[in-house]
Amino acid sequence: MRNEFKIVLLMCTMLLMLACANPAQKYLEQGISYRDQEKWDEAIAAYTKAIEIDSKFANAYNNRGYAYFKKENNEAAIADFTKAIELEPKQTVPYKNRAWIYVTTAKYDKAKADLQKILELSKDSSEIEMVKGLLEKVKQREEETQPIREIQIPQN
Repeated sequence: MRNEFKIVLLMCTMLLMLACANPAQKYLEQGISYRDQEKWDEAIAAYTKAIEIDSKFANAYNNRGYAYFKKENNEAAIADFTKAIELEPKQTVPYKNRAWIYVTTAKYDKAKADLQKILELSKDSSEIEMVKGLLEKVKQREEETQPIREIQIPQN
């Protein structure tokens, strides 16, 4: 009898969790699927739907920003990365994504600010080392007028 009660309780808990799940998550996952296929317009549409359902869904803003970046719409990408940062200021990924754009467009002061913020927030030693290396490159190139174009944003 006790085991049956535990099973029923577990099933009720699972159903409750499903009922409370973020409905925007479905569209985020669709967007990620489109991203993996490099279908940027479809990814943007799916992320936009997720944002329409949940306007505080930072991950959807970050992912849509990445899709905009891949379509070379840096202005929209920066706006989405900035919104993701406003919603979840302790997450490093939007800072990293925005910094990549700033670096590749020679906006080194803004890139340095984002990279410094990542160093403050991150506990991931490999991320910290990557950011330190990029900061060194930025400092070396600051005096030059050419942006660092060989850097690619890694997929999230």
